[in-house]
Order: sequence, then C-alpha cells, then structure tokens
Amino acid sequence: MNNIPIKSIGCIKSSIRLFSTSSARLGRNPENNPNFQETFQKFLGPKDIRGEYPQNPYYYPPTDNNPKYIGTEGMQITRDVSSSFRNRPAPYINRGRNQSLHPFPNNTNTTTAYMLPDELKDKILEEVTENGLTAQQVAIKYQINILRIEAILKLNEIRENFIPDDESIANDLKTYAQTMKGLFPLFKIGQNEDNLTEIPLPPKTLQQRFVTISEYEPFGPVDAARVLELEPAKDILKSLSEVASHSDDDKSRVQKVMYGVEREGDKNLFRFTAKKAGDVGYRYGASRRDRKKDRKIGFDRAGKMVVLCVLGLSQLIAGSAFTFILGAQERSCFYVFTDKPNTGIRYYFAVQSGGQFDVDYEIKDPQGNVVSSDQKQRQGDYVFTAHSVGEYEFCFSNQMSTFAEKVVDFEISFENDDDPKKFKADMPEQPNVKPLEHVESMQQTVDQIEEQLDGLYKTLQYYKTRNNRNQATVRSTESRIYYFSVFEVLLMVGMAFLQITIVQLFFKGSRKQLV
Repeated sequence: MNNIPIKSIGCIKSSIRLFSTSSARLGRNPENNPNFQETFQKFLGPKDIRGEYPQNPYYYPPTDNNPKYIGTEGMQITRDVSSSFRNRPAPYINRGRNQSLHPFPNNTNTTTAYMLPDELKDKILEEVTENGLTAQQVAIKYQINILRIEAILKLNEIRENFIPDDESIANDLKTYAQTMKGLFPLFKIGQNEDNLTEIPLPPKTLQQRFVTISEYEPFGPVDAARVLELEPAKDILKSLSEVASHSDDDKSRVQKVMYGVEREGDKNLFRFTAKKAGDVGYRYGASRRDRKKDRKIGFDRAGKMVVLCVLGLSQLIAGSAFTFILGAQERSCFYVFTDKPNTGIRYYFAVQSGGQFDVDYEIKDPQGNVVSSDQKQRQGDYVFTAHSVGEYEFCFSNQMSTFAEKVVDFEISFENDDDPKKFKADMPEQPNVKPLEHVESMQQTVDQIEEQLDGLYKTLQYYKTRNNRNQATVRSTESRIYYFSVFEVLLMVGMAFLQITIVQLFFKGSRKQLV
C-alpha cells in the first residue's frame, strides 16, 4: 500500500485506475466517485512528510504471527458514508472465511501456509543428525510433508556454509528474517498436520538385499545370515542347548487332565485338558469367514470369535488383526476393552484395494470423546494412551464412495500385553549366583531376535499393502482395456453395417428403361 503513487487528492482518480477496471469504472461514474474518494482517503489516513501513511492499520507488518488481511465482507473498514453506498447488496460475503488464513475474501481454497517454529526445526535436525532417523521417518513422526523436512535439512547445510562478504548483508538478512517470522502463523504439532499420502517405508527395505557372486563361488546359510544381519541357525541352536544343559532348576510342567465317565455302550473316552481362557486354537472344520454369505459369526487369524452385526455394522474384537470389506456408504465400528488405565494401544490400518485407497476413521473413548479422527487416509500406524478403563470404539467410514467397496487391513494391539518373562532367558533365581556369560549373551540374542521379528513383521505388512494395491490397479486397468476393446469392436461393426446400408441405398429404387 505504501508504493501507490498518490501525490494529491486531485489526482486520486488516475491512481484508482491503476488498480482494476472496476475501480476505473467507479471513478468515471459521477454518482460513486465522491463516495469512493472519501472512503479511500479515510482508509489511507493522514500523510506524513515522507508521503507515507503510518496511521493506516495495514502500514506496519504484524509481529504476533497473525496475518492481517483486508476483511471487507461487504462493509467499509472506516466509518459509514452515504446511504446509497451503504445499502448496496454485498454478494461477495463469505461466512466461511477465516480472515487470518484466507487472504482473498471469495477464495477459501487459498490458505496461508504455516511456518515451522525454530524449536521444531531444532528437533528435526536433532532427529536426523543425532538420532539417525531418515527424512521420511521424521515426516511421519511430526506429520509434516517430507519436502519440507528435506528443505529444512538443505537450508541448514547452506546456512552453516554461508559466509557473507559484507557485514551489512548479514544484518539485512537477519532483519528480513525477523520481519518474515512475524507474518505467518506458526505450525503446532497435533493441530496442523499435513496430509501424508505415501506409505511409510521401513528402514530395512531401504538397504540392498541382493549380493552379486560368481557362479563358482560357494554361498551357504552362514553367508546368507551375514547378508541379512542375522546369526546363523547353528549358533542359535548351540546356545539354546548350552542354556538347557546348564539349567539348575528344570521346571516340570504339570498338566491337569480329567477323564469323563465311561458309560455302557460308549466307544470313546473323553479327556478334558485344562487350558487358559482365551488361548484356544482355530476351530477345526470351520469354514472361512470370507466364503460365508451371511457372516454374522466368524473367526480371525488368531482363532478368536468375531461377532458381526449386519445392521449395526459393528464388530467385537479382542486385540487381533484381520481384513474386512467396507462397502460403499457404510460405516464399520470395532470395540476393544481395556481393564487397566494408562494402557498403550497401537492401531494399524491400511486400505488394500478399492477407489482411491482412502478411508475416514474416528476413535472414541468410553465417555464418547473423540481421541483421534481424520479423513481420506490411506494407512496409519499410531499409538495412544488409554487413560480411562472401558470400551474404546474404532470406526471406519466409506461415506465418500458411491459404488466402490474397499478392503481394509486392521490391527489393534496392546503395548503391555507381552509377559516380560516371554522374552527373558532362563536366568538363575538364587540371589547370590552370578549368571553365566553364555546366559547373558543368550539374553542379548533373544532381544535381537525380538527386534528383528518386529521389523520383519512391519516389512511384510508394507509389502502386502503394496502388492494388493498394485494388483487392484492392474485389475482396474485390465477391465478398462477390455471394455474399451469391446466398445471399439462394436463401433467398427456398426460402422461396417452403416456403410453396407448406404451402398445398398444407391442401387435400390426404379431404374430407367433404355430404348
């Protein structure tokens, strides 16, 4: 606004024509020209000796990270003018506009980008340089676009190597940076996340797993274990045998068995074995759930029963992973119960096929409060803390699709479900007995195996999702090619039939008799 060449009130008419044709039209109209001149003068305010307008509300740039955009909304910024100008209808009023984020009154799709604060930039640099995380891992952790993460790393490298030739240039750059920091709103973690559409890549998949060897060079299990960063199976079995042989307290397992009463004429004797509730295996002889037409009761991959309510579209699950079909315009909800407060719950989902591979999800606590929600997400792998005891609701919605049904992989697990003794070596229980060295090494081996199994499981999930999505894309492309070929054949047959009909018309009708 300060660069507008306004020399005097008398030449304001020529200055107005520099804005747009509509402003020039108002300037040429004798009815609106005085009102517009008066409003424009009041908007600018008094001029100082340098020809600037320091009392204008938009003269000084903001310093509180709150952009100041002109918010007309059909009304004057200054005091009222004549009734003929004030009573005009304002068709460009936009009630859904946020004046601090939308610079244009009629365009809410153009939004001011959020600026990353210095503290968050320092955390990102620390995660990459000190903790060794990749740019994609940092982007998924803080929900920031990977391009912005790479830009921060590149600009930090340029800043460290930049040596200004003139001290005044450095001061000007510092002043410019401080001024620009106050113009844009700040990014807040948990409120202004970017929409990430890429599948997270496990770090193990970024490394090459192919080894080029000569045809005559031997390559056995030991060499394969070295390439995959695993211990050979021979060493693991040897360490297991050593621990078993040096175990002082070999705990014998007591199996409680109860036999049924044998009646006269019975050919079989029933034997009942004590088992822990919830550890039953897959029911023998049960048909697969995906082959049932009326799938009210099914079993997941862990062998646990799943109750499917067709009308309510809800499932009762118990910390397991399975795949379900989400139809068009449907909403499917899952429920998990926790009996301990402050329990970590991990949930993972990935759309395998259907539409644009996106789905809406929402998580609610037992009180009905929304824990997390988002729209049009392809996959997610999150962990949250269940502060209260009760039933948590996980809902997926496919309301955006009209015809396409989607196949979704879904998994819920508790962070503290595993018994600590499950991944512990057989250590001596006597307080005065020092553990053997091979037992300590065995404990480290077990921890490494646990970590590698977790990484392998995530890698398999990634490859499964990638394979299903690629297959869905191939099937969609094949169907389009097929229907296009059928349409092309029908079109060619129709054109041939039309040509034959036209040629026949030339030879039909009365013929002239030659004398």
